[in-house]
Amino acid sequence: MRLKEVLGTGVFLLTVFATVGCQQDSYESGDTKYSYLRADFVEAHSSAVGEFDRCITDDDITLFFSPHATVKWAGTADSVYRALIYYDTRDNDTTDLSSKTVVPISAARVPVLTPKDSADFNNDVKNDPITLESTWISTNGKYLNLGLIYKTGKADEDSLVQSIGICKEAEHDDTVTLRLHHDQGGVPEYYSSRIYTSIPLNGELAGKVIRLKVNTYKGEIEKTYKSSH
Repeated sequence: MRLKEVLGTGVFLLTVFATVGCQQDSYESGDTKYSYLRADFVEAHSSAVGEFDRCITDDDITLFFSPHATVKWAGTADSVYRALIYYDTRDNDTTDLSSKTVVPISAARVPVLTPKDSADFNNDVKNDPITLESTWISTNGKYLNLGLIYKTGKADEDSLVQSIGICKEAEHDDTVTLRLHHDQGGVPEYYSSRIYTSIPLNGELAGKVIRLKVNTYKGEIEKTYKSSH
């Protein structure tokens, strides 16, 4: 199995997320549908194209889906996708605290932004403003998660797209400096939309101090984190 990268170049097209990633498949589960609703960031396993059978949460709990979750954006079988899963635990009858059987409600795609060198961005890292709503390191230490709000709208030209990515700007001793690449791409800024993304804290980021730079509408923000994974 492998963690499915959204785009091999390390850049994610926000318009793709807006039109496809927000399509969520729901499951009817009775007259108190949301009584036991819970949400978790997970690594979800695809048992077939467009179908999740299980996942592992950021608390390292295995969730088995019954019925399986149907997601249009999971295009490869036997792969692992980063996702935000909403589920109902009402039918959970297991006594094993490390795993649960749950009813899936919906699944939202979470882009995995692997840091890339400037050359991978054609030495043209964009610094268009975006709102950094939240940041946190997952409980198991595997990801640095970002909650972003970006401006979007219907463009007159279908060819206009905006994108995000992570550029490795510098590395010195035990510190790695990352910059959020955001290219508005000429897309109108009529309304706001939220997206969650994850930066994997493995490989060259493992055990490092991470400086993240993000240009916002209120100026540049710099935040520091310590990877312990």
